[in-house]
Amino acid sequence: MEGQRVDTIRSLKFDGKNFLAYKEGLKAALCARKCWKILIGRETKPEKDGTRATKQKRKEYRNKVLLLNDILTNTLDDGTRVRLAHLKNPQAKWAALVDDFEKKSFAVGLFKRRELLNVEFDPENESIRDYIHRVEAIRQELTLMHEDVSDREVITALLTGLGETYESMVETFDNLDDISLQQVKIKLTSREERLNQAKAVIEAKARKKGNFQAGNGAAQFGSTQSDDKSVSFVNKRKRGRGGGKGQPKRPRSEIDCYNCGKLGHYAYECRHPRKDNQQQGGKQNRSKSKVKKQQDDDDTCEDLPGFYKPTKSGGKKTKPVTMIEVVEDKPLPCFANPRQENESGKSFYVPFVLDNASGVNICGCREAFVSLTSDCDTVMRWFENTCKKAQMKGLVKFAVVDATTKKKVWITVEALFVEGATNLLSQRTLYEDHNFCAQTSEDQEVTTLSNQVKHITWEFDMVNGLYQTMVEIPHSQLAVLQTTVQPARSLRLWHHRLAHANWQVIREMASKELVRGLELSKEDQRKKGQCFNCDMAKMKRMSFHLKNPSRATNPFDKVLMDLSFIQETTMEGHTMYLHLLDEGSRYQWVYGQKTKEETVNNLKCFRDMVRAKHQTVVKTFHSDQGTEFLNQAMKEMCAGETIQIFSHPHSPEEVCLIEKAHGALMDKVRSVLFSCGLPGMLWGEAARYVIETINRTSSKGNAEKVTPHEKMFGSKPSVRHLKPFGCLAVKFVDKAYRKDKLSVKGAPSLMVGYATQTKGYRLLDLTTGVISEYRHENVKFYEETTVDRWYVEKLLNEVYRMRRRPSVDCTKLPLVPLSIVAVCEQREGQDNDMLSGQGREIDEIVVIWCKRRMGLHRHQIQKRVLKINLRHVGNDIYLSK
Repeated sequence: MEGQRVDTIRSLKFDGKNFLAYKEGLKAALCARKCWKILIGRETKPEKDGTRATKQKRKEYRNKVLLLNDILTNTLDDGTRVRLAHLKNPQAKWAALVDDFEKKSFAVGLFKRRELLNVEFDPENESIRDYIHRVEAIRQELTLMHEDVSDREVITALLTGLGETYESMVETFDNLDDISLQQVKIKLTSREERLNQAKAVIEAKARKKGNFQAGNGAAQFGSTQSDDKSVSFVNKRKRGRGGGKGQPKRPRSEIDCYNCGKLGHYAYECRHPRKDNQQQGGKQNRSKSKVKKQQDDDDTCEDLPGFYKPTKSGGKKTKPVTMIEVVEDKPLPCFANPRQENESGKSFYVPFVLDNASGVNICGCREAFVSLTSDCDTVMRWFENTCKKAQMKGLVKFAVVDATTKKKVWITVEALFVEGATNLLSQRTLYEDHNFCAQTSEDQEVTTLSNQVKHITWEFDMVNGLYQTMVEIPHSQLAVLQTTVQPARSLRLWHHRLAHANWQVIREMASKELVRGLELSKEDQRKKGQCFNCDMAKMKRMSFHLKNPSRATNPFDKVLMDLSFIQETTMEGHTMYLHLLDEGSRYQWVYGQKTKEETVNNLKCFRDMVRAKHQTVVKTFHSDQGTEFLNQAMKEMCAGETIQIFSHPHSPEEVCLIEKAHGALMDKVRSVLFSCGLPGMLWGEAARYVIETINRTSSKGNAEKVTPHEKMFGSKPSVRHLKPFGCLAVKFVDKAYRKDKLSVKGAPSLMVGYATQTKGYRLLDLTTGVISEYRHENVKFYEETTVDRWYVEKLLNEVYRMRRRPSVDCTKLPLVPLSIVAVCEQREGQDNDMLSGQGREIDEIVVIWCKRRMGLHRHQIQKRVLKINLRHVGNDIYLSK
């Protein structure tokens, strides 16, 4: 054993630095030897009971402690080992190490985070790229310290550290949620390049002016007339190309173009669009070029790709987008947007132009959009400073042919709709949204966009000076959507309200009037109910043979209890729950727990509640022989008041009631969570909600199948207040929590249970993620609507796991129908001849609606199967593409 310990742990050594790496390595080594739980205190030494198995366990525990002490001592350096020499227990040594070095690591991380927030840009000694690399280096150090630094924090640090030179650039970033870190880097580096270019132009002009002054001064000994002529000659040939006779040829950096007015090239080399009045020449053309040149000098960042300049249009600030348009004498095929029909007739082809200067996608074909909205305030600014507001925006779905596999690949992009405009695809948008990287061939005839993650290769061919491609767009299919108001009290709605109770149980409760407020129509009484969510969550194998043992008939004569474990952690940190069931009334209770040690305290609270509320005591506790029930603290609690009995080992049939109650409880918990699409973190709230409804549902174990509530309290329970779990609710916000008089009085939330100490509901706030209790008069419910799962998961993860302020926007809730998954129902004996007779009504029809929402990700586009009742055909029907 000694040799094995030395060989396997030899590479692990702690030198006083990088404690986190040492901790992970030590954890891996000790987990392989099953000693890690002993070190952190999760595994303790077994108590003596005189059995041979316990003696063997105690011996193994002592060997593990010796091995643990040996590993911990041999992997420390001499200085750390001397400081811990006075501690004999390995758990105490480890606690001292954690307190010492993790606190130091936290202090260093705090210092680094403060350095990140206080970083400043030094324009004299570093470039903007060096500044970005310095911020990224600080972020990398924080990441190595297990400190999470978001892109938003890096963007804030980059922008706050810039000086006066970039002040106007920083003002354009009003909302940091709408821009990524990569976009900020591109804009800052582009601005620096533009400033450097403007600086070079100014220096060239200064050198040019100095040369003119030197030339004028060289002729000081000549006549006055000759001096005037030389000055006139120099001033007149500012824009000349050659040096002339007896003059040296002008440098290329001092040559300004007749076409665009910029330095560095001639007019025949200029790539800017040709203007009509350039062929005529004259002073007018030159004066325009001077004005253009002066505008370029005044605003040094106007022609940067993606530069937004706020303008006023109708009293509302909009975001212009820099675009580039190519105009030639002959119209290109793409500008007319030619449309070619496919042979199958199910799709058509349109061309798109790849633009590397545009910040948005543009489509001039209305039939190409799968969805459109008029809520668009984007203003497009073209190269000649003309502005045009986009009419609408939407989603365009098309298929491209992979150049490698020759297979169709479907892509969905967001584009602006401008009637008759050129179909443009922004190269930058394709890179940011779909990770397409561009590469041009050596002959400049083909530009290839490749996605290394999805292995897609997309080619654009040069056609009339533009990189174009043909895409396939499917014909839009009209979907008929009709929404009808369902009866408030239907069998399916009560099935959801009663936590997916059995259909026959609901009908019997309504027919025998076992509860107040449950009313069903004659049609619901005869209908055979089916629930896809119940079938998914309650599927089970065949049970054992039934027996009829003698049972207690009075409440609290015998209470069965058991502890169940769940891997998912709730918002309170619970990973298990204590389940109690009264055999006489079948009334149930549930308590969430973090550890087994909390079992005795919860049972004490339960016993005190029974004594105070029912003026009696629990006569018998029946459970298995788990260590949470078979211990000294439990014996002391039950001494003199309650008898404690146990089942035999590996005999769950002796406590079959609590075991079956376990299964029924978790079946319903899964059903309600699966039905509303909420994450598993809410299983504790779902369990308490299900227990509340089970106690108000009739049970076969009671005489005449009365409800456990009636058996316990002697009165019929009311179910008028029951609501479906996870349904949307609007709660009243008190004026003390509102900012001003214009703030709304309601807040969106989700119903996650019923209050235990008051008469009200437990609501999950969709803005803060906090669960609170509200009176039923101050809450309005939407029982057929809930919120998409991804929104709730993001909210709960940020609030309860990351421990930070939520970043979700409650004004844009992704609402979905409840339940999330549904299957259409068909009536038995439906007559198909009813569809053709005059004066007859269509009974039911099933349509599929593919719901598309603007601005959502791909996982948010869900298929819904809706049951449509066409008795109210009329204004409720509309067409949707």
